Amino acid sequence: MLSADDERTLGKSHPLTSLKGALYGERTCVAELCINGVFTYEKITGHVLRSAITSPVELPNYSSFGVTGWCRESCDEAQLNCPAFTVNYQNNRCERLDRNTQGRISDLIAKDGESYFEKICLRVPQIMSQCRDKFWAFERLVHHHQLTVLLIS
Repeated sequence: MLSADDERTLGKSHPLTSLKGALYGERTCVAELCINGVFTYEKITGHVLRSAITSPVELPNYSSFGVTGWCRESCDEAQLNCPAFTVNYQNNRCERLDRNTQGRISDLIAKDGESYFEKICLRVPQIMSQCRDKFWAFERLVHHHQLTVLLIS
């Protein structure tokens, strides 16, 4: 279980949920290097971060990789200068963002046809290898608690 909440968002008086037999990891801000972990992304479908300054990503005319793959690759290459990106599926374009939701969760707004991807450092050895070749590892549902079953193919 990866919680979208952390000590900063919940406060010290509200501990994270605990489930017997679950693996836990806490999101960390990407203002540091991801030591002993892998960078991956958390997707929020149908939302964008309204307070972010955006930089458009140049996409090739044709791609079997898909727009999400190109956007993720661009954000990965920008390293710490890209803590998040958005994909507009209707217009087949994407933008790198200068910030993430850390400390500004209320800046997420609903927007049909777009998705927000936030870079996270995943330090859970039991699942790190399964996330390396995925465009994102988790889907966050705004204002919902999600129970997830990990399917291995």
